Order: sequence, then C-alpha cells, then structure tokens
Amino acid sequence: MNGDCTDYRLAKVLEMTQPGIIAITKHGGTLSDEKALLVSGLLKLPPSYVILCMHLQRAKDDRLREAWQDMAAKYMKVSCFFLAGYLAHYLPFFPSLS
Repeated sequence: MNGDCTDYRLAKVLEMTQPGIIAITKHGGTLSDEKALLVSGLLKLPPSYVILCMHLQRAKDDRLREAWQDMAAKYMKVSCFFLAGYLAHYLPFFPSLS
C-alpha cells in the first residue's frame, strides 16, 4: 500500500522499531493484536480478519493452526457471500442488450 518500502519506512508507518520489523519480516515474528488493528486500517481490511491471521501465524501446534485456518477460510467465504449479496442488492440493474 505504501510502495517500495524499506524496513525503516515500514517501522515508521507501523509505529514500531526497525529491529521489530526485521524480526517479523525476516525471522517469522508476528504483529500484536494492537498492531494488527493498525495494519487493518492501513490496508482497509476487516480488523477481525487481520487479527485472526496473526493468531494463525502464531500457532505452534498443528491442530491449533488447522483450527485458525478453518476459521480464516470460513471468514473469507462469509465475506464473499456478504459482498455478493450487497452488490446484487445495491448495484443498479442493467438489462442485457441482446
């Protein structure tokens, strides 16, 4: 969202330290729930989805990871159905020109 971004710039955007960003981007770290909220706003994504993804990333146990993946997949399906319903209801109808 912010173009070709250095670790330094990303740290400023996310209000973190540069070593904190490096820990996430290069060493498999994750964002806190509070930083996930900030990211959701910057990326215009639902906060609950970004937080859910961070919990999935943090999961150490395979069964727990599978549970978080299942929740994320269901979240995306529900979001798609909601968006399709919204568009079908609120977009103007254009009859085909055949």
